[in-house]
Amino acid sequence: MVSKLPDLQFPNETSIEGLLDAILIQKSANKFDIVFPELRTNGQIYNIVRSIKVMEFDWQQGTFTEIGTYQLPTNIGLNVPQLFRGGIGYDLDNDRILLALGEWDGSSMEPISTTVKIVAINRSLDGHEVVIDDLLSLVRQAVTDADEIRYYASCYIINGLGAIVAGVYSAGAERAWHAVSTDGGQTWTSRHSNDRYDYIHELIEPFWDGDTFMGYLVEGHGTNCLWIKTDGSYEANSPGGTFTIEPIYDMLNNEVIWTEWGSATGAVQHIWYASPSTPFNATDVTPSGTLTDAEGNSIDLSTVSKLDGHIVMVGGVGYLLFGGSRDGVPSGERRIICTQLPVRSGNTYELLTYSAGDIIKYIVGLRFIVRAFDLSSKKPLPCPLINVIPPS
Repeated sequence: MVSKLPDLQFPNETSIEGLLDAILIQKSANKFDIVFPELRTNGQIYNIVRSIKVMEFDWQQGTFTEIGTYQLPTNIGLNVPQLFRGGIGYDLDNDRILLALGEWDGSSMEPISTTVKIVAINRSLDGHEVVIDDLLSLVRQAVTDADEIRYYASCYIINGLGAIVAGVYSAGAERAWHAVSTDGGQTWTSRHSNDRYDYIHELIEPFWDGDTFMGYLVEGHGTNCLWIKTDGSYEANSPGGTFTIEPIYDMLNNEVIWTEWGSATGAVQHIWYASPSTPFNATDVTPSGTLTDAEGNSIDLSTVSKLDGHIVMVGGVGYLLFGGSRDGVPSGERRIICTQLPVRSGNTYELLTYSAGDIIKYIVGLRFIVRAFDLSSKKPLPCPLINVIPPS
């Protein structure tokens, strides 16, 4: 029996168009700066970026105030910049958004490029720096046969520890690769991190154990996950599973949550939780049962894909949100599924709806990842609910 979670709804007025990924920086108890690249489409979603926008969001009032826009100059060396999946990170040490941008090939909806850069934009919108001018050259220091970067690339810098991951390919085959910096991004060490499998690493998730920064967990294709530690070393491992494993840091309960996605065959796709001190030693809490959406689709909670996880706060209560696809969700769509935190066996799951009662769905291919931070403590915060409208 699945019961309703009536308070977990999007207020219809709190929406932003042209946003796909973003970083939120808390300015006061109720106000955040939303820093995001404005996306352009050419009739479809191509993730083309020519400007960065900052908007102030009042969490209590549900209102937005535009702060300003920064036009990407031509001197970054890209004619038509295209944002990679997960391509928004942050330099919490210097208050800068970090973008992974590649040269658009003229037709691809997915970023595929040999010319890829990491660009830092000041939140004050008064300047930028090209942190990595040629990411593929850095990759080739460790993976000599790498010939392009596809789909994924991202970067974070926190407490002097920098991490970069990317979807590295060689003649169409995946290569496991990441880079680390222990001096705040001044120098980078390139690594062919195929200790477990030679599959790509995808998104970066900073995590903590209480007040102690623990480094980064990295989403891994085919369970090829990483823990990039604060001394620059790393461990390749997984909590279990078979497909792509995504980490989410639950700062409200000081736990690591892992979700699994990628199966097209109706296999179980798991949810686990773990202590941040031993993030790969996880407890399986995969839900069972079905959800029925407003269109009458029956969604299998065990086998539905579970991706793009968020920790949100509604009415003083914390929730895990993730996108569900396949196994009852119509082809080409997703449903936003939620459960109250902490995640445990037997938790109730429900579909997120608009306050008008309509179901929320978004198109396969969009990567909706938003993370919120308090710069004074350099720690993450739960996200407010923001309705993301794809660019038109």
